[in-house]
Amino acid sequence: MERQYCLVHFWGWRGGCGHRMEELSAVLHARGQVRRINTWRALVKCLLSGTFSDKNVVVLFYTSVLAPVIILIRVLSRAKCCYMVRGDEFSYALQAKRPVRAVIALCLQELCRVSRCEFVFVSKDLQVVFERRLGILERKHLLPNTLGRRLPPTRRCDGKVGVVGDFETVKNIEWVIEHLSDGKYEVHLFGNQPVPDKWKRPWLTSHGVVDNLIKELNAVSVVVLSSTSEGFPNVLNDALLAGCSCMIHDTFPFEYLPVHKSWRFTLGTTDGRGDARSRGSGELRAMIDAAIAEGRDFKADNPELIAIIESNWEEKVWRVFR
Repeated sequence: MERQYCLVHFWGWRGGCGHRMEELSAVLHARGQVRRINTWRALVKCLLSGTFSDKNVVVLFYTSVLAPVIILIRVLSRAKCCYMVRGDEFSYALQAKRPVRAVIALCLQELCRVSRCEFVFVSKDLQVVFERRLGILERKHLLPNTLGRRLPPTRRCDGKVGVVGDFETVKNIEWVIEHLSDGKYEVHLFGNQPVPDKWKRPWLTSHGVVDNLIKELNAVSVVVLSSTSEGFPNVLNDALLAGCSCMIHDTFPFEYLPVHKSWRFTLGTTDGRGDARSRGSGELRAMIDAAIAEGRDFKADNPELIAIIESNWEEKVWRVFR
């Protein structure tokens, strides 16, 4: 009997995550049946019909909210359950100042661990954070968003800076705008809603939500990654496919990316408490200036990162879900 892969995701297949899920479906479909379960009703129907009872079934969950369902499947069936860790719901809740939701997220993550499901992390940073919180996980895999093809050469920095994301999200684009506020650089925003009045600047160009980010990124030479929480950044792949260099901060969620120090900056704080914030600001500008003055080549400086991104994603998928 061929494998059946059940992808349980209730929030739509949009953006970079949706694109990656489409690719995963295509890879899995090459060796088995793929079923998308996107409503509670469909999930309950599968439970009652015994869909998950066979050992040839692999169930992929994309949120810890479904931890009780994972335990139920593990108790009543022989299906393989995988928790696809694309982000950290605990840190999302803390940053949104929702402590109750954070406690609930922590409890649900612990239930996933107790259920002995397999954790499939999209980044090393997420794996480290989860294991610090939950202890060493017995069943875990690392499945970063690799491309499986060679990347084009990266352009040299010329002061045209790209930022991808929306306001008031974990993308933290406000930090970049504020800390490049001397007007020395030409800054372009992509993927954002209309710019609030307090963030409008004469040197800031808003492109809004775009259909082809890779094509649009040809307007810039360097992309700044300032997110405070996410998985493996799809925008990193898009930027490199567009021939852009990347400036990436040196803490979670990018601490364990193998990026050369010449392309790292300190994020600092965003709450106005002085020293750390000032150091972060100055260092970002200094790193961009140095990259321009020295004509640095991002690909040449980061061979380990480039090798990871260019590695074969399909082979990694089969090692996890075989």
